[in-house]
Amino acid sequence: MLQYLPSHSLCCHILRKLATLKADRHQKSVAKLVILLWWEKQREDAGLHWDRPDPQGFTSNYDHVHALESHYDHWPSSERQDWRRIQQFLHAQLQVEPDEVMHLVSRIESNGFGIYLENKTSDPIGRASLFNHDCNNNCEVEQYTENCEEEGKEIEVDPKEMEKKSGKKKNNKKKIDVGPCLKMDYPPVFSRTRGEFRLMQIRSLRPIRPGEPLTISYIDSSLPVGARRQRLLEDYYFECQCGRCLQEAVRKK
Repeated sequence: MLQYLPSHSLCCHILRKLATLKADRHQKSVAKLVILLWWEKQREDAGLHWDRPDPQGFTSNYDHVHALESHYDHWPSSERQDWRRIQQFLHAQLQVEPDEVMHLVSRIESNGFGIYLENKTSDPIGRASLFNHDCNNNCEVEQYTENCEEEGKEIEVDPKEMEKKSGKKKNNKKKIDVGPCLKMDYPPVFSRTRGEFRLMQIRSLRPIRPGEPLTISYIDSSLPVGARRQRLLEDYYFECQCGRCLQEAVRKK
């Protein structure tokens, strides 16, 4: 237990610093996972293990995450620049090489799924990421947060205050005073930590034969073959070779 406490204390200290960092919310969510993975590695190196039952076939550790594919070497310079603040923060706090940090970020980005509200707060879901992609997918993902009314509520806001927060410069044009208006307000985090507010369900779309792989579509499968392949190449770094893409590509020729 004595080995556990210093590591836990340090992890919490870094997470508190991350909470005050001015950065994109999604990037901070990924950074939080990097910190927790780093903590998991410290525990494993110290010979500590969680006292919890893991479902058969789903036991995981830091090495399993590290074995996932990273695409950081293929990131465009603009994307690398977007992550610069997070990279510098994690490098300083974890004392890990900058490139190693970003390879771990890329592994999470490419292999994790998230539950999103309109404010784009996300929490990667581990087991959903085990499903491979197919443009003729036999399963689909459902999020229980989509119909959750309590996650957002209408609030009255002053347009003048909104303009101040946006940082936009004023112009000399005469403005009409429209008075208070309504907008949807979403919490920065989910209101409940368990239950259907945080569930992602995978359901079958048609009868599935024994031994047939369960697949989902990572993108909008209604797009033309060229657009689908382009999206997958840009976001997931692979050119789709599923049966549907191959057939449609031949017909297109």
